[in-house]
Amino acid sequence: MGDFTFPQVRLTGDEKTPSELSEPDERAICDVEHLQAPFLHVEKILPASVPDELRERIAVARQLATYGFFCHEFNAVSVFWSVSSIEMGLKLKFREVNPGPVPLARKGKEGCADENLEVPVFSLQKRLNEGWRIPGLADFDGSFRAYLAWAFGTKLLPDEILIPVQEIVNGFNNRFALEIFPDRAFKEGLIGANPTLADIQACWFRLCDEERRKYQSSAAEVLIEELPKFSDELAHSEINLVMSPRSALDAFEFAVEIVGRLWGRVPDPMQPVERLRENDRSAIMDDGPKIDARPITIYDSIHISAGEQIPGRITFTFGAGSDGMPEERLFDLEETEIIEQTISHPLLCTRLLEHLEIQYPNCWIVTEMLTRDATGSWPHSKPGDLDIICGRLSKGRPDLDFITCVQVKIRKVKSFDETGDFASGSGTTQAHWTAKMGFDRTLLLHCIVRIPQPLPEGYAASWNPIVNTDFERAAKGCFGVIREKFERDRELYGYGWIGWGQALGNSWKTCGGLAVDLVYPPPHRPTLDSQEAMKTRTEIVESIRALISQRETGTLPVIARCKR
Repeated sequence: MGDFTFPQVRLTGDEKTPSELSEPDERAICDVEHLQAPFLHVEKILPASVPDELRERIAVARQLATYGFFCHEFNAVSVFWSVSSIEMGLKLKFREVNPGPVPLARKGKEGCADENLEVPVFSLQKRLNEGWRIPGLADFDGSFRAYLAWAFGTKLLPDEILIPVQEIVNGFNNRFALEIFPDRAFKEGLIGANPTLADIQACWFRLCDEERRKYQSSAAEVLIEELPKFSDELAHSEINLVMSPRSALDAFEFAVEIVGRLWGRVPDPMQPVERLRENDRSAIMDDGPKIDARPITIYDSIHISAGEQIPGRITFTFGAGSDGMPEERLFDLEETEIIEQTISHPLLCTRLLEHLEIQYPNCWIVTEMLTRDATGSWPHSKPGDLDIICGRLSKGRPDLDFITCVQVKIRKVKSFDETGDFASGSGTTQAHWTAKMGFDRTLLLHCIVRIPQPLPEGYAASWNPIVNTDFERAAKGCFGVIREKFERDRELYGYGWIGWGQALGNSWKTCGGLAVDLVYPPPHRPTLDSQEAMKTRTEIVESIRALISQRETGTLPVIARCKR
């Protein structure tokens, strides 16, 4: 029995009243009823056969997310509780499948015979810690990773399960681009020691599709490696974890999905959570991107003859079919959604930020900060907001001695033959005044999107994503629009463009491409020493410091999103 007494001591005067405790957190995104609804829809798909103790733990994860309405930091606790529910579910399922006694073996000490014994399942972990192993499961050591490997190995979970938790997918994408592939390529003699990003990309581009496939990972492999790391980061973080309600919902949905599959639920294509995601998105606020972890092919050609090289252009494809027009088009996204997708691509972010002298993912990023929220003394009407502010990390903490800004403008193109229009101007005035605010570097970035087009006659299907990332004409048109003003302002800010293609007949999330070019690098510290810039910069730094301290997560890069 625990101690259920509680000390009665004199009040300090700092205690909160019940009415104060029930006040919404200032970061709450909707009313508390609508916050609960998607969690309850998801929870309903749990099979009746799920053990009561596991069902109770999942309910606590939901309740923690609900109380995030009053204390935003509870969202991170809810994410951790959902992940721990997955681990608990795996352990309970293992015991259900292997009720015991469990046979064990271990090698005898030098000169001694091998040892064998049987133990009840409740004492299995203790024996595993002592070096005993289950015959036929030599790598099973009782860790979270081992239970995941067992579940996928026994086909209780499918290899290509959807991973809705963006932090997990982003963590793997970062490691693949910057660690996993370079390490394997070095061991196989494809690349030298200490390669630059350009070396890594050049090495990847030299590989044919068949060679690239051996480096690609299934969702099962991603989860076996990343989910235990994510759990450990949540449990043993060195910073205050702050996550959004959407992160809590994604983790909760993932926990329910895995637990449901472990106890025999066959996924229903019209299950409540899928209907909610597709038909009632207004009920879920802070809707983040969903990423399906499946094999990626990277092309280094864009509507060019086979064998030619155009440096700096990359195409991601997850399949090249071209049947009809996709229902969801990148062309239809608003600026906020495109900015979100831009900062979610490790290779794109790496290439973009290196021109600002920032190393990805060891960086912090703030998106769409209103100028009035950043500084109270800026006297000019432009810029209205700051699309992407970013800087470096030093010893794991945001370094605010060096801050840069990227102003993003979207140009939408309807066909190959058009150059398209800017919805809200070309951005030169906005970039001019942004640079005057005292940033170390300022970049005007034009993002070009186009309605996906059918392949010209004679092209093979595999050229679908490649042809749909041909933005040369539109890119020239972009620069032509700003050339006169930009040439007067080149000492203040730099200029670059991204062409974002969507293959015909495919969702832009799973089949498209990127063409990237930095036309002029941003100059260093153009107006930092003016009195106006110094005062404005000081206020911006303090605003960013407060914002990041509230919203930093346990993963890299550290990202704070301002607009809702």
